[in-house]
Parts: sequence; structure tokens; C-alpha cells
Amino acid sequence: MTNLIQTVKESLADLKSRSGAEDIIVLFSGGRDSTVLLEIVSHLKADLGIAVRAVHIDHGLTKESQNNSRQCELFARLRKIPIVVHRLAESPSPGDSVEEWARRQRYGYISQIIGSRTLALTAHHLNDQVETIIQRFVAGSGPHGLRGIMPIKRLGPGYLGRPLLTVQRKEITAFAKSRNLVWFDDPMNEILRYERNRIRKKVVPQLESVSKGLTARLVKLSQIQAEVAEILDSIADSKLLAEKDFRSGLSVELLKQSDLLIRPFVLKRALLKAGVPVPREKKIKVILEQMLEARIDSRPLVKIGNYDLRRYDGRIYIMKSFEKKNIEKKVYEWDGLGQLKLPWGGLSATRSRGPGISEEFIRGKGLIIKFRQGGERFQPSDRNKSTELKKLFQEWRIPPWERPLIPLIHIGDELVAVGSKAIGKSFQTEGRELETINFTWDLFIYNTEGTDWDRVA
Repeated sequence: MTNLIQTVKESLADLKSRSGAEDIIVLFSGGRDSTVLLEIVSHLKADLGIAVRAVHIDHGLTKESQNNSRQCELFARLRKIPIVVHRLAESPSPGDSVEEWARRQRYGYISQIIGSRTLALTAHHLNDQVETIIQRFVAGSGPHGLRGIMPIKRLGPGYLGRPLLTVQRKEITAFAKSRNLVWFDDPMNEILRYERNRIRKKVVPQLESVSKGLTARLVKLSQIQAEVAEILDSIADSKLLAEKDFRSGLSVELLKQSDLLIRPFVLKRALLKAGVPVPREKKIKVILEQMLEARIDSRPLVKIGNYDLRRYDGRIYIMKSFEKKNIEKKVYEWDGLGQLKLPWGGLSATRSRGPGISEEFIRGKGLIIKFRQGGERFQPSDRNKSTELKKLFQEWRIPPWERPLIPLIHIGDELVAVGSKAIGKSFQTEGRELETINFTWDLFIYNTEGTDWDRVA
């Protein structure tokens, strides 16, 4: 059984190196596979030189779930591993795939609690890999799907690793029995209406009766598809190098100039690099159709989970979904110091010598931050007369969804500045000897952190 421990040790060392992890979270369901994983990690934590903790998700899908959670807590604490039990407050909606709902909830929670240097571990093994490849083959997946479960991938700001991915189920079972480990079996794993269970119990045995080397051949298939996927990713990346700000979106022209067969892969790569869950081929096709073929004056919108894809001025924008309700009614008081943090952005004031607003205008008065309601007029410092703010936004080529979010900076009832775009003519000071103020407006709706290109995709 020491062979299994050594395998996991080597795998964890590799995962740690590739992710730059400074702490590890083990997703601990209490089943056989995650129990073995946590047992091994508890023995290796000193060698790893890294903090280890566990998370148990109580989905509330069975009567025994709370009792199972208590057993998981006890198991982890006996091994001196901190554990958090997260109980889901909601249930799957009618018509939802319970498997997909549980998976979405599980990874959604983990992605919220991990940092950029966190490596979350799951106990997926070689048999899971075989079942996944078959499932994706049936679903008509392309090379990225047929490469199967990835040993490491991004999850939120951190990483998700599978140190048992080369280990067979029978090895895990033998180890568990040799250590007299106690685990519980999920009764949902026996329900044949779930596709995954049918593949495990019906399809795999049938295929093994045809080919004794099924596992090895499917693993080989996944390796070949991984190589194909890597080539496609390389081609897509070479296209995206032309994009200066790929994390907030990409140009329509870049996609149009790409070969028809390459376009879906360029789009998927851009979404991945922007930290957006990559949808299936059918949704990718819809996105390409709407973004490339819609009328030039239209503003298509496609939703992907908690993200929106919009098109404006020849560019596809990738952003987090945001509810703009009642923003026009909001009013903030600000002293011009530090950053005024709003749910959708941050406003800062920088002080220097040169063109800007004189400190004297603001001293003792304070600033009032409002938002567009319609009908506002403004005279930028480079104009001889005031203009409707609506027309200025159009001239500045500001996307329509950004316009209601831009802070309108007032002193009393006078509009002093529009975000970081312009200062009012009557407030602009040109003197180089005076200390002046300029504003910086940063939107948070774009995933500007995205994925590190030099790390695992």
C-alpha cells in the first residue's frame, strides 16, 4: 500500500509546483475515494510543507446527510485537519439534473472560498476517467471533451487538482480495507436513471467484454485528444496575442478573419482566459452566430451562467452579470480621499501638479456622486459649449451598459467631472505650479484578472 502513498506524494508535488499552491483544500465527501485521499494527505502534509484543510458539502439530498457530515468532521479532526461543513440551503429545481446541480453547487462554493494560491483536491481516479470519456463520447464532445478529466485546471482564482487520476478503483479499495477505514456509500450511485451510473454499471462491463484493454485504450485516446487540444489551443493563443485586452473581450474582426473551423476554439480559449465557464459546442455556435451575424446596429446579448457577452463597436465584451436596478437614484458623499468603492467600480482621486481641478475648488466642500438620469448637459474642458451627456458618451464610444455606471462628480449642484473621461471647462486649471486633482474610474464588471497565461489553463 506504500506504492499508493508514493504515487499520491509524487502527484501532489507536481500539482503543487504547477499551481504555485500555498495551501490545499481536500473536497471530502466521506465516500471511499475521498476518505482514502484525505487519509493519505494527512500522512503527507508534513512532507508537503503546506497547510491542509478539508471541506465537506452537505447537499441535503438524503436523510443521512447530517449524520454523514458529523462522521466527516470526526474523521478529519482525528487526523488534525481543520474541516468546514457547508450545508446547502437550497434544493434542485424541478427538471434539474440532480448530478449537475450538486456539481454546480459544490464547485461554486469552493471557487468562492479559495485564493489564487489554493489547490483544491478531488478524489477522481482512473475509472472515473474512463466513465467520463465514454460519457463525453456519447454526448458528441470534441477533442477538449474527449481528453477527459484534467489532472489540474483553474477553479475560480485558484486551481483544482486530481492526484488519484492514474490510480484504479481496486487499488483505492484495497488501501481503504488495509487501513480499516470507514466510509459511506452514496445511495444515489446505485440509481440507474442517472447516466453516469448506467455507464458504470452497464456500459463499461459490456465494453470490457469486447476489449480487455478498454481502460488502457481509452486512456490512450484521451492522451491523443489532449495533444490535439493542445495544438488547437496553441493556434487560438497565437490569434489572441493580437488582443491587447483579451480579458474583457475580443474583436469581432479577429474572429471573422479566423478560419471557420478555428473560430469556435478561439472563442472558447478567450472565454477560458477570461475566467468564464466554457459552454458546450451548441452554445458556442449560438454565440458566434449572434456576435458575428447580427446587424451592425444591434446589441446582441448572450448569457453564460453569471457572465454576459455583449457586442458594441466591433468588439465582444465579456463581463460579470450585473443588476443595474435603481442606480440612477443613488447618491454618495465623498471627501476625495482614498477610493470610493461601489459594487460595480471604484473612483479614486490623484493629486499632482499640472492640468486638473484646483484643490481650492474642493477644499471644505466635499464631492457628491450621482449617476445619469437622462437630459444632463456637460461642457468638457476642450469644448466651447455644453453638450448633451448622451452625445458625449456616443462620441467617447462608451458601451451603453457602462454609461449608467459612470460616476457624475458634483460640487453642490454643478457637474464637475464625468468619471475619468473629462473635467468641466469652468473647473479645469492649467497652471503647473498648483496642486490639482484628477479622477480615475475603474469598472469591476470585467474579469480583468482572468487566468494567468503562464500557468495551467
